[in-house]
Amino acid sequence: MKAPDLLGLAESLVTYGEQKGAEQVEVLIAEGSEFSVDVREGNVEKLSEAGSKELALKVILDQRVATASSSDLTPETLHRLLDNAIDRAKLSNQDEFAGLPPKEAITAKVEDLGIFDPAIVGLAPEKKIARAREIEAICRADKRIQKSYGANFSTDVS
Repeated sequence: MKAPDLLGLAESLVTYGEQKGAEQVEVLIAEGSEFSVDVREGNVEKLSEAGSKELALKVILDQRVATASSSDLTPETLHRLLDNAIDRAKLSNQDEFAGLPPKEAITAKVEDLGIFDPAIVGLAPEKKIARAREIEAICRADKRIQKSYGANFSTDVS
């Protein structure tokens, strides 16, 4: 799913939860991809690539809280998960500090923070492997280095 789809999913779950009796529903959706390569003496020793998607819910009802999470983002599963969390919240103890903080407008723009280079998402695995080999070659070019434990190149986008 793309970010707007994920935002729409979160908003629909908040609406659904409120219609089912929850006073507040917090939804966190995380999506990511990971890549890692270990190179030793110019050879790939370990290569790993994975993607993930997860949704976590927090339901608040009469100062009672329940949480739930799932990697299955189908509407049927998420509605069942939310229904179950509402039922479990009714069984939990009251907590006077339960609740979400007041809503505040987010004024920072992610792109202005300068902490993410979108080019990393499009970097092909072959290029990542080549970078690891290049890093090791630079280190091994130093005559003082007798043995290399290798080099690693990894990316984690979430």
